[in-house]
Parts: sequence; C-alpha cells; structure tokens
Amino acid sequence: MAERVLRVAGLTAARTVKGAEILDGACCLLQGDQLSAIAEERVSGKKHQGGCESALLFLCRQHELSLDDIDYFCLSSCGEAPLQTSDPLYIDGNSPWRLQDMGIAWEKILINPSHHLAHALCAYYSQPCYNQLYHSPIPGADGKCLVIVLDYQGNHGEKNSYYLFDDHGYRLLHRDQQGLSIGGVYHEVAELLGYRGATECGTVMALSGFANESGLPFNLLAGDGVATQACFAPGQLASYLQQQDAGFYNKLSTAVKRHQLTQYAIDQDEQYLEEPIVVLAAAIQQAMQRRVLTAIESIIAQQPVLMVILSGGVANNCKLLGYLQRQLPEIQICGSYAPGDTGQAIGNVIYALGKKRQPVPICFNNPFSGPVHAIDEVWLRQISEHYHLRLYKEDLLTIMVNLLNEGYLVACFNGRSEFGPRALGNRSILAHPGKIAVKQRLNHTIKNRQWFRPFGGVFLREQADTI
Repeated sequence: MAERVLRVAGLTAARTVKGAEILDGACCLLQGDQLSAIAEERVSGKKHQGGCESALLFLCRQHELSLDDIDYFCLSSCGEAPLQTSDPLYIDGNSPWRLQDMGIAWEKILINPSHHLAHALCAYYSQPCYNQLYHSPIPGADGKCLVIVLDYQGNHGEKNSYYLFDDHGYRLLHRDQQGLSIGGVYHEVAELLGYRGATECGTVMALSGFANESGLPFNLLAGDGVATQACFAPGQLASYLQQQDAGFYNKLSTAVKRHQLTQYAIDQDEQYLEEPIVVLAAAIQQAMQRRVLTAIESIIAQQPVLMVILSGGVANNCKLLGYLQRQLPEIQICGSYAPGDTGQAIGNVIYALGKKRQPVPICFNNPFSGPVHAIDEVWLRQISEHYHLRLYKEDLLTIMVNLLNEGYLVACFNGRSEFGPRALGNRSILAHPGKIAVKQRLNHTIKNRQWFRPFGGVFLREQADTI
C-alpha cells in the first residue's frame, strides 16, 4: 500500500472578524511534494476577489479530493489582531460563510498570526536558489537572506517588516509600527490623485516614470536607520502638501481634475500629463527608494547578506528593484512571483509545515502551480468559429513568430497556469514589442488601461537597444 502523503491547504480570509473586506484571496494545496495554487478571482471571475472558498473547492475538484482528505487548513488575515480558532473565519467574500461552516474539525485549523510572515515565507521559498545561498564573496553572508515586506498593514500594528533567513530558519529583525506604512503613503497619494481603492498603487508607480526626479520640492517619508514612517498623519496628505508648498498644492488640485478626463485618451495629441501629477508620484517613488536602501544598508552593516528579497504589494515595483540592484551590485536583489496578498496562501502552507515540524519541499520555487485544463476539441472549434479565430495545431513556433512579425496578438495557452500577477509564458499575450500600433491595441482593446500604463514588454536583455 502506498504511503499516504500529507495534505495542507493555505487559505486567505475574506473579511476581518468585524466585517471589513480583504482583497486578493487565494488557495494553495500541497500534497506531498506536489503544489497547486489558484487566486480566488480566477475562479469567481471578480477582479481582486478576497477569500478562498471558491478556490479551495476548485482545487479539491481538480484533484478529486474531499475536505476530509486534507490534513490541515492554515489561514491568515490582515488589518486586525491575530485570529483565534474560536473567531468566525470568513473565507467567502459574498456571504457569511465561515471555515467552521464547512464541517472541518477545529484541530485541523491552524492560524498564521502574522500577515507579514506569510508574505516573507512565500518570498523566501519561492526563490529558485533559496537553498543554494553559499560561497558568497561577502564575509559572513553565506546562506543569509534579508526579506523585506512593504505592505499596507499587518496583524500587530506593523507597517514594514524585515526578516533574516538562513538554513536554520528565520527571525524578525525589525518592524515599523509608527504612522503610515510605505504602502499607506502610496494609498494616500493615489487617493489624492483621484484613484480610489487599495489596488491603485501601480497607477502611481507608472506616473512616477514621467517625472524629472531631481529637485522634488518635498519629502513624504522620514526615518532613522531601519525605521521608516510617513511625514504626515493618516488622512492628512493634502494638509501636509499645503503647508510645504501652497502654490504646488493649488496647481495639483487643478491638474487632478483635468487628468481624470485625459487618462484614457487614445489620440496621441490628447495624451499629456501635467507636472504636479507626476511630481507627486515621483516624490513617493523616490522617497521609498531612498528609505528602503537606507534600511538595507543599516541591516547589512551589522549582518551581511547574499540576497535581498522584496515582498508585499508595494514591492511589486520594477523601478525600486532596479534602483536597489544598481546601488548594491554585490547583493542579489529579487522579487517574488507572488508578492501580493495572494502569496499569503503559499506562505500559510509553509507556516503550517513548520508548526508540524515537516520539511519544506522545493516545489514552492515553481510559479507554474496553477490548474491544467484539458482541451475539448469540440468546444475549441466552436469558440474559434464564433469569434472568427484561426486555429493552429502544427508547427506552432514558426506560425507564432510569423504572426507576431505581421503585428497580430497571439494568446498562449500551455501546460499549468502561472500563480501570481505576472504572465510567464503559459497564459500569456504575445506581441511584437517594436510595433507602436500593437502596444496601443493591447492597451485600449485588451486591458483598457490608461495610455501611460502600457503592457510591460519582456524581451532578451541583449535585444533591448533594438526595441
């Protein structure tokens, strides 16, 4: 008889105990050394859907499992004190459905008490080389990795957290607990620019790329050594800017109204960004870069490391990663394939393994942990005919290259889907990065993005100068 494998499900809460909505939920299922994970929004069809009930049941169906077949369920929350198993554990964003309502024995339920720790565990074990951090030219850095969580809020009042990992485990080095987090400042800037909701930080990051970053008139973050905090109290960004530069604030207020009318312009002549908009966006980007760099330098002065990994939604920032790598060329600067809150599901599985003194398999470093869909030939033919699509089955690589050169958009559907926000080839839209018309079609037809937030092209570094 085959030995039964350990099955662990990592879950994310849909709401706090008091009912506040939590976004970007997911479920991760580990069976022995086999990993499956999917975001709640991929099952429900609702963008940024919180919770994990649909994702959990989807993975059970995929693997022909019942809930009774799973040994442990590990859940985390955020924006509130750590959960207790006696609390209502909400996992469905559309109903009062709780984990306890699914008939799961309480002894199977584990609680990860730290939202930030879930981020950190996912970030570290998702690296392809996390177990090979040795032979460093930096004295004392062998096997050492610094994980920084830049987030909106955790469970203990923490804003940004810093963990040191090595082959013996991890330890918390520092938590920022005063004022707004870096993510909180981004949120306040987004709100002031007219972007409502907790998922608009990326818009501010995109706007920052259009600014001349020299001579910005104010700072938004302060700190000493590792500690970082905002220069203003929550909800007081407008007042702070008025005090710093009343003339700038008045120009900004007028510019924001015009910006909301032109952000989706298609005509090239109508696409413009007024200086106050991009200056404010650049101010938070530049402040974050300086503060994160200072924090890293303060830590590595005491404990050298070979690698620094950034996690948390705000850490999904290419400019920040590039800036840190240029400033710290001797250290490997990395992100995670699931830096946002969906990555909690992975971190919670790893947390559960630690609590039960089980080893962590290497499967977490593979982002292709999504479901495999069987291709129904009849359905595929019907879809192709309905949408007037051309269907190719042979010599696909040559055909795809020819189509891309002709300016077509090619949808790539292959194997297991990626887990996380980045298309890595298995569920990807392919396009020729050197054709302006293709970029415009992607932006306005496929994603309906603002003109200043185009698709990020991926190409070989050696070809960058030719694009």
